[in-house]
Amino acid sequence: MAKALLSMVLEQLGGSFIPEEIKNHVGLAVGIEEEIHKLTSNFEAIQAVLEDAERKQVKEASVRNWLCKLKDVSYDVEDVLDEWNTAKLKSRLAKEERAAEDAHLLKKLRYSISLSSSQIILQHNIAQKIKELNGRLDFIAAEKDRYKFELGRTAHDQEPEQQQITTSFIDVTDVYGRDEDKNAVLNMLLEEKGDEESLFQIISIVGMGGIGKTTLARLAYNENVVNTHFEKKIWVCVSDPFDDIKIAKAILESLGDVPNVLELQALLQRIRKSIAGKKFLLVLDDVWNEDDSKWEPFKESLSCGSLGSKILMTTRKENVAAAMGSTTLFPLGKLAKEESWLLFSRIAFSGRTSRECQIFEDFGRKIADKCQGLPLALKTLGGLMRFKRTIEQWRSVLNSEIWELKEAEREVNGFRQPKVDTSDGKGRHLMLVLGEKVEFPTYTCNVEKLRSLLVEPSNYYACIVNDSLPKLFNQVTCLRALDLTAKYCTTIEFSVSEGGTCESSSIGELGSLIYLQDYLEIRGLGNVRDVNEAKKAKLQTKQCLLNLLLKFDMDEKKAAEGGITNGDALVLEALQPPPYLECLEIHNYRGPCTLPKWMFALTNLRYLAVCSCRNWERLPPFGKLPSLESLWIYDTRRVKKMGVEFLGLERDEEHPFSCSSFIPFPKLKRLEMHDMNELEEWEYGVVPFLGNRKERVIMPCLSYLVIDRCPRLKALPHHLHNSSIETLEIRWCPILAKVCSNISSIPNIRVNYMEVKRDRV
Repeated sequence: MAKALLSMVLEQLGGSFIPEEIKNHVGLAVGIEEEIHKLTSNFEAIQAVLEDAERKQVKEASVRNWLCKLKDVSYDVEDVLDEWNTAKLKSRLAKEERAAEDAHLLKKLRYSISLSSSQIILQHNIAQKIKELNGRLDFIAAEKDRYKFELGRTAHDQEPEQQQITTSFIDVTDVYGRDEDKNAVLNMLLEEKGDEESLFQIISIVGMGGIGKTTLARLAYNENVVNTHFEKKIWVCVSDPFDDIKIAKAILESLGDVPNVLELQALLQRIRKSIAGKKFLLVLDDVWNEDDSKWEPFKESLSCGSLGSKILMTTRKENVAAAMGSTTLFPLGKLAKEESWLLFSRIAFSGRTSRECQIFEDFGRKIADKCQGLPLALKTLGGLMRFKRTIEQWRSVLNSEIWELKEAEREVNGFRQPKVDTSDGKGRHLMLVLGEKVEFPTYTCNVEKLRSLLVEPSNYYACIVNDSLPKLFNQVTCLRALDLTAKYCTTIEFSVSEGGTCESSSIGELGSLIYLQDYLEIRGLGNVRDVNEAKKAKLQTKQCLLNLLLKFDMDEKKAAEGGITNGDALVLEALQPPPYLECLEIHNYRGPCTLPKWMFALTNLRYLAVCSCRNWERLPPFGKLPSLESLWIYDTRRVKKMGVEFLGLERDEEHPFSCSSFIPFPKLKRLEMHDMNELEEWEYGVVPFLGNRKERVIMPCLSYLVIDRCPRLKALPHHLHNSSIETLEIRWCPILAKVCSNISSIPNIRVNYMEVKRDRV
């Protein structure tokens, strides 16, 4: 890192940094030239020993600190060079503009004199900054001699970096607050699913670094009930990179086979032979691989195990779990406040008198709180504080820079915005891991020298919901790298005053944001009083927009006043999205059940959710959506019957039913219905052109059905009794539960989250 940075700075210094404007001022030019020569000389002397310095920093904290200071001044030098280059560009553009103007000579002359004066002032400031940087670099260059670095140390001489290898051993007395998590994982491991297509399941424990994923896997792995349940147990630390030969050998060694071959094919064949017909548990700890092709040969080799075999995996990223083919995700949360304190205090107060514990408890609780429920942080800080004997030492750690934003990574997970002291503005690199709909941290704008910003999602719906990002660009002028791809969502919230003016954002402002992509959430649409303003948003022009959430909530005062006639319907029609939209959610919509015309043109729409559309007395013709795979219906309380209109079949006197080739819901795989309190009947009556083909024509791909809190629903439509449904979940529907519990054609039926036990033929 430092080597690359120095090379870049030296390349800029080696160019024609001193322009003609400065050379015309001889004294100033000579001063800058001397400073630049000195700067270059210092950097070149340091560059000669960098290889050895970067090798030694791994083990020597003082060398790490020296390299940090070197990188800091290198960044500042590059910032000064960029400042000057920007000033030169502005000056050139200003000259071109003046040349294009048909102005009087006197006006030009006065402007030129004024500009020349400002240039001289800027040049003087640049020269002064370079002189100050040289002073700092002199000190760093002199410091390097203390460490006796070797000249020209090459990468071949470096010692290989040692990778931390995890094992399955654990001291359960070191673990706090994971009993419920352990029991949940155990239930997954011991669960028998005889009708599963795959012989083994892959369960992934997912969570941020230091949260205790490996600890939880160890707890489950070492339980007696696990020892008796599985014939073979295997623990492998995978880590990064994904070394297939190493992993295959580790699996064989756990099985008692010491391999003497090096080819992957031969190793996988021996694994296959060792586990054939046996129920096994394989733990893959610390997995980073997102390339499913690397894992595929292992899956094939492991598929010969007995039914009920399990793979338990730990990883930081859901993308990894998906690539590895996980069947179950177990997101691991942070420790609760009291559990965090118990873990920290057990380590920090070990061997202390009761009097000492009383003295330091207040400081200890505050330090434990700052660890934000992360077990690894609690253990590390607990170990550090174990040897602190004075109040001043404890206070120093509590107020230490250890909590400040000076590292390349700071995780923000959507629970709350951390309070970070960034008053010195020295942070250079920042990674934010954002949870679902978290506000962009405002403290970021204080880090004036920030050079790179990476925003990563912790899950699919992670996004930024305030307007701090545009402010960031005005204040953070040194930013060079910004990664927001598919991670920045725009949330527009309206607050319309009595006079009809917009106190916050106007929906029309979206019209100019032609590069909006991936996810957009608009709230407060119930406050919109001007449909033309909604049309100005021009959502249909956002060609890269794939996910759209429209919330028609409104202020209480506006709700009492009422809105324009069919206001929500007109606004929804005006907010036509691009034709490539894949996911759509509509909340609190007060319009009629007639869908906007544009919805049927969304040929890529796979996911649709409608929530709290309480004016609907019947459901819209969702069956006409050709690509819909998931449909979620929440809180449509006035719907009493679901009939042919839900399928999209039209009925009139001359043509009772139309379009004999039409297939309702041709691709629907998942249907969920929640809180439909008045729903009593779900049946389509006689549909002549369907005849006995209902089971094959209506929802032919449906595999998962959830009916939740529909207490009056009496039965399922007949076509679902002999359909492709694999799982039926009924929750808090007493009438339906009695009728549907024994539908033999549905393999999995759960009532109130409990599996229904049935006699198998």
